[in-house]
Amino acid sequence: MRRGSASRHHITAMNECIPVLRQGAFKPYWCEELQELKKASIDAYNLWKLCDRPRDGIVNRLRLESKYKYKHALRAAARKDNLEFDDKLSELYLTKNMDDFWAQWNRKFSKRTKSATNINGHYHNEDIVNAFSDTFSSAQFDSYADSHQFIGCINKVRDKILCDLSTQNVHLFDVTDVEKALASLKFGKAAGYDGLTKESLHYCHPVIFIHLKLLFNMVSVHGYVPDDFGVGIVVPVVKDQCADLCSADN
Repeated sequence: MRRGSASRHHITAMNECIPVLRQGAFKPYWCEELQELKKASIDAYNLWKLCDRPRDGIVNRLRLESKYKYKHALRAAARKDNLEFDDKLSELYLTKNMDDFWAQWNRKFSKRTKSATNINGHYHNEDIVNAFSDTFSSAQFDSYADSHQFIGCINKVRDKILCDLSTQNVHLFDVTDVEKALASLKFGKAAGYDGLTKESLHYCHPVIFIHLKLLFNMVSVHGYVPDDFGVGIVVPVVKDQCADLCSADN
């Protein structure tokens, strides 16, 4: 199975099995207690509908009580979150930490979004991409050029392949290596262009480690890297909001 085909099947399985929430669906003060109260309120409402929506009696009283408990807990949690935010702002102001003060303020209250109309005088997408490419290329350097550890690793891989006349039997990586590499990654990181994250591999069937082991061994044996490995997403982040937003250097 090719890497691109495996990725497509993986993404298809995720879309069918993993629920997706819109951004901002959970409030910053959301907790397990609120989740349980919300579920209890929904269950009481569904029971009330099954009973032909009575306007009195124990079922209607259960629906109202569950609703009021959830609403009251929601307002209390929001009020507590606002008080904690006020205390944090007051502490930053009193300690004269104005950078963090305004960062916290803007994160909660600022609705302004600034966008550049052009980049280095370019308006077309292709010209803008080339401008960013030139800027990033000028700031890049080979971080592995003076790394003896990296060079030693590359030489070890090369020597292991060359010493075996039948390279079909070379197995540089096993399932344990793939599992350790996955464990070293962090949760909650943004996905690449293909939509895959660590969570995608961590919660899928363990057979994926066998496929990854075969893929990495074939890459090392044949010296060929799939084209998808060279595709990524670059998000330019503005360094200074008060500076020229149309400059690629900013």
